[in-house]
Amino acid sequence: MLLCSPSPLFAADAGASSDSTSGQQDSVDPFRVQGYFFGKYVSRTSRISDEKIRDEDLFGELRLDIARQSSSGPEFHFFGTVRDDLSNTGDRTSYSIYEDIGNTYNSRTRGYLYEAHLDLNQPFSRFSQIRIGRQDGTRDEPVFFDGIAADISVSQKIALSLYGGSAVHFYEFDTRWGVDRLGGLGLDYAPRTGTWLSMDYLYVDDTRNLYDTLSQHDNLVSLKLGQRFSPYLKATAKIRYLNNEQRDMKLRVVGTVPEADIEMQAAYFRQSRTQNELSNELSPYYDVIGQSNPFHSYDIRIRKLFGIHYAMDMGYFQRTLLDTQQEGAFNRAYRRAYAVLDMTGLVLDGLSFSITGEQWKSGSQSFNSTGFDAGYAFRKGRRSPKVNAGSYYSLYKYDYYSSLGERTKVRTDYVKFEYPFAQHYALNGSYEFEQGLEDYQTAKLGMRYEF
Repeated sequence: MLLCSPSPLFAADAGASSDSTSGQQDSVDPFRVQGYFFGKYVSRTSRISDEKIRDEDLFGELRLDIARQSSSGPEFHFFGTVRDDLSNTGDRTSYSIYEDIGNTYNSRTRGYLYEAHLDLNQPFSRFSQIRIGRQDGTRDEPVFFDGIAADISVSQKIALSLYGGSAVHFYEFDTRWGVDRLGGLGLDYAPRTGTWLSMDYLYVDDTRNLYDTLSQHDNLVSLKLGQRFSPYLKATAKIRYLNNEQRDMKLRVVGTVPEADIEMQAAYFRQSRTQNELSNELSPYYDVIGQSNPFHSYDIRIRKLFGIHYAMDMGYFQRTLLDTQQEGAFNRAYRRAYAVLDMTGLVLDGLSFSITGEQWKSGSQSFNSTGFDAGYAFRKGRRSPKVNAGSYYSLYKYDYYSSLGERTKVRTDYVKFEYPFAQHYALNGSYEFEQGLEDYQTAKLGMRYEF
């Protein structure tokens, strides 16, 4: 693997013109280039019915951010990935337990371009930014498109975002550029300090050409309210409507008590309708997980610090189906209560240890489990070599990309490390052993170069 250090790009030199009075030379505003390149090798093995199955892949990521050093001039942002299926399990006519969305193409190697856009900062009056090219969602929804987006400052209290173009679908049969479209707008309103309102509208036109499937047209409307009651307490509420029918709602409260060293948060989520196949943006993994039935969930977390060496986390999560007869894969009802004790720097600086106790309940069955993590940072600072080892239990463990994406009663043991070297490089790796109805082993080894 060859890694080349990109050199800073500089604006064209206009010559050493000097002022006859001051004798000072005009300064040049250079560009700064930041980003990273990351390469990773992943090996997965399992044994089913005395047959050993193995899958190997290579992954690569490149991130580039180019902008002026000091001025608010144009910027360019790029993010792309590539994957090579070394084991060549991409034959869509055969079955493999490791078959997933990424390795079911006709070719072994597949690239994905997520971002490649030019940003114009303050190009016109009231326009804070215009983005042109391939970009991800400018608002809360995870959409990708080739087009244009603009952020407009209407007044001190009102901001408007507009975007639209050709929709980009990374996982879709018979995909053709330009036939799918999307567009949207977002409106932000801050009537007073500590209060904000947001409204979003997204339209998607997903043209289907495979097996004469009807095209999908979806309209999504989102309303969001936020309130900061004090410097240490804020709350948000969001509700979404899909095709004039309520889709879901979420409430969240986050607070701290500084004098008691306490952090806490609580969230409630409710899905009100059955999610069938929608446009690719709103149901990208429908072919894997199927329809999602209505449910609601509660998530409560509290963290208490005891000096500089100890911390205690406690939490409770409950997921309940609105119709108990609809339970199935990817659609479970269960409860989890847990407590985690964190200890850092007790015996040696850089040594940390945490232990987890939890109780799971699903239907008439209850499960008690424990887990731990032990880590050591060899020196202070962000670029310290680190190693961690531990174990945790999952009543349900999900991989939404895989055809066997739900596994139950899984014990995962792991070890991972990170080793920065030279000035910009870091080597990292991990090993996981999943023990359940079947055993899975996953080994990863990668190198990251930051510039």
